[in-house]
Amino acid sequence: MKPGLWYKGGKGGIGMNTGLEYFLVLAQEGSISRAAQRLFVTQQSMSEQMKRLEEHYGTPLFVRRPRFALTPAGQALLATLRQIRVLEQGLEAQLDQICRQGGGPLRVGIHAARARVLLPGAVSRFRADCPQVELIFFHDDTQRFEQMLLNGELDLFLGVDPRPLEEFQYIPLAREPIRLAARRSLLCRRLGWEKPEEYPCLSAGDLEKLDFVFTHDRSNFQRKLDEFFRARGIAPHRALTVADAGLQLTLAAGGQEACFCPGLFLGQGRALSALHPEDPLLFFPVEGLDCRSQLSLVLHQKSYRSPALHTFVEALKQELEANRLWEEQPLP
Repeated sequence: MKPGLWYKGGKGGIGMNTGLEYFLVLAQEGSISRAAQRLFVTQQSMSEQMKRLEEHYGTPLFVRRPRFALTPAGQALLATLRQIRVLEQGLEAQLDQICRQGGGPLRVGIHAARARVLLPGAVSRFRADCPQVELIFFHDDTQRFEQMLLNGELDLFLGVDPRPLEEFQYIPLAREPIRLAARRSLLCRRLGWEKPEEYPCLSAGDLEKLDFVFTHDRSNFQRKLDEFFRARGIAPHRALTVADAGLQLTLAAGGQEACFCPGLFLGQGRALSALHPEDPLLFFPVEGLDCRSQLSLVLHQKSYRSPALHTFVEALKQELEANRLWEEQPLP
């Protein structure tokens, strides 16, 4: 490598020069203008930095037309820079562990709805063993967490059907069933059922007679449902779009819409049902919808595994086991 790409950071560590930092942001944003805006620089300054970087490596790193894309050389540079960032952060974590009790903060990605179910108990277990370690939680979807982990912005995340990427290590936790949740009165009104509790399941065709609270299209959970709908040739009506599964259940408990409930939220669903014993929230399998959502903890293959990280993984696994109500009390 030619000299000049790396410099010593303010604390004596090795850092990336401006061009490489700009390149990482450009790769994330996929646009010169958006990258420049994020970095608070002009597009001309951004373009000049990229030109110098390409001259340094002697090859184009990206193309702008017909749409922005990294060249094979650009992809190779991006993969290398991501690995370097993960390794450098791992070194910093090890030094923190050596220099101060407990080490530095632990950065965890978890969807907000699942966080409300799992984190109170998991954090309590973790605090008993690691009272000095700061926990930082990020709430988003699995796709966003994958990018954050690749970019060195997370230490681990709880993913729903994460993609099999060679950079990652996966710790399978559970396979959640999917059930339809709806108030008894809604099923009677829309499907003409007199005693919904006596029906073993819904047919795919029944779904078109209901209004639904769905999540956003980028969600892995929603894509699984959409694939089922396409395969069955049906188009259930989307009345509301809400990212939070817990809020979807709360809305379904209002009696106007139905939703699809992941197994982890069964406890919340039963609590909502108990509020209206005369018109409970009921859970049904859907004929043919036998797929399950894979819950996994995801870590970077090259990341440093601190004692605190191992402790948190175990705490989260134990809390998930305590919430696997679909096995202890099977759904219909």
